[in-house]
Amino acid sequence: MKKLYYKIELRIGEWVLYEEENEEYGELYYFSDGYMIFTDDSFEGYLTNDVLFGDIGENHELYLELLDFDDEKQFLSFSGHFEYIELPGAYALAGLSDQKKFAAIKFVELVKDSSKQEEIDKELQRVKQIYFIP
Repeated sequence: MKKLYYKIELRIGEWVLYEEENEEYGELYYFSDGYMIFTDDSFEGYLTNDVLFGDIGENHELYLELLDFDDEKQFLSFSGHFEYIELPGAYALAGLSDQKKFAAIKFVELVKDSSKQEEIDKELQRVKQIYFIP
């Protein structure tokens, strides 16, 4: 099973309706970067002390869950359907756990350096221990 390592950026926001103008805007409140490890179509990764899980479905659906350490250890779920998914690339996802939320994920670059990959593996294990995830 080959692993692919990506540097990522994640932004999360919430849709806000301004009634005076009858328009809706997205206000970002979460900004973080980290790394993701793909094994086949599934992935796990981290952003600072937050854990990220997900997969790419056969119908070009990108699904991810973020376990946010600062937000009472709660899962936030997002997904989106796309014509195709290319990495690196950037994608906007709709909130599943809270429909007012949205996420923008950017796969910045493929990490090829084996020592950096080892460092990413170790850091992912450290972050997972915060949540008691084996």
